[in-house]
Amino acid sequence: MASKSSTATASEPKPVVKKLPASQLKSLEVLEGKWDTETVFKNNPKDAGMGSVSYSWLDGNYYLIGHFENAFTKGNIHKGIWVLGYDEKVKSTRGHFFDSMGNERNYEIGIEGRDYHIKGEFERYRGRIEGDTITGTWEKSGDGENWEYLCDEKMTRVVERVNIVEQSLNNS
Repeated sequence: MASKSSTATASEPKPVVKKLPASQLKSLEVLEGKWDTETVFKNNPKDAGMGSVSYSWLDGNYYLIGHFENAFTKGNIHKGIWVLGYDEKVKSTRGHFFDSMGNERNYEIGIEGRDYHIKGEFERYRGRIEGDTITGTWEKSGDGENWEYLCDEKMTRVVERVNIVEQSLNNS
């Protein structure tokens, strides 16, 4: 029986080199945890919504995953996910959004100090982080150039990441 050589041959697969999570993702850590959300439409206050969003890292810490659910006074429920990660090609933190209404959107995400922004082709958000509260305004555009008010959103952290991990371990 022949012994295997310790050197790789052309027919053997090359070892996988694991890339490190982008340091640019560090700013997203502020989003970790569970948040209660309130949505207010100043133009139509009767369309208000309440809900929650939970953010946690996918194993490996390359992507921050957000699951959200909002109930609006009109009776509709809006659910979806966010996948946030760093795009090396464009040198930007990106957010990929999918929801229960069939929408799929791509956004540029930025958190600098206490300023939080989300910018897409036809929607954008500008918010302010103050401890366990994030408040901001969404705007919409039909052409990507002229923007108008859409709604105000307030997020209040109710469970921090450490507590989510502890709850998970206690429930196993």
